[in-house]
Amino acid sequence: MGTVIGALISLLFLRFALQAVGLMLGTIVRLTLRGIALTVRSIWRLIFGPPVIRRRATACVRNPYVIDGDTIAVGRQRYRLLGIDAPEMSQGEAGPAARAHLIKLIGGGEVEISASGRDCYDRILCDLWSRGANGAEGRHLNLAMVEDGYAFATRDRDFWKRHERRARRRKAGIWASRRRIARPDQHRLRASVA
Repeated sequence: MGTVIGALISLLFLRFALQAVGLMLGTIVRLTLRGIALTVRSIWRLIFGPPVIRRRATACVRNPYVIDGDTIAVGRQRYRLLGIDAPEMSQGEAGPAARAHLIKLIGGGEVEISASGRDCYDRILCDLWSRGANGAEGRHLNLAMVEDGYAFATRDRDFWKRHERRARRRKAGIWASRRRIARPDQHRLRASVA
């Protein structure tokens, strides 16, 4: 009888010990899987998520002069909006439409310019932000031009291309035209050859 009770106690102890080990292993596996999921999610967001656009205002200006759909001027200095290429003024109605839309987005108000280098024409490359009422965060105008269908996305991120595709599907802005619109870089190339 003593050996039977001893065997039962040993079995109970073994069962509890295995349960404890199982709980620990289960916790370890759960934590490992959670860590893997967080890592995959972070990598996914880095590759496919919205871009991190630094918003460091280098200048706040009121009512800049709009040269075309992707270039503004403040005094003698020209600023080129990063990540977009709007139709040239010589591209039929699309160029003037893009310029008019950027004028509308600025709305005669104040904009923040976040500069990041210069291009080969000595224009300052920048992100342009509208100023919200009472200092509230405004709209990213580079992205707005793509979202509203008045510019091509040139940034290599899927995020920008996705917004261009949506605008095309919605037939927003210049995409409402039945005529095919050449990419501005192709138009400039053809114009320089002619």
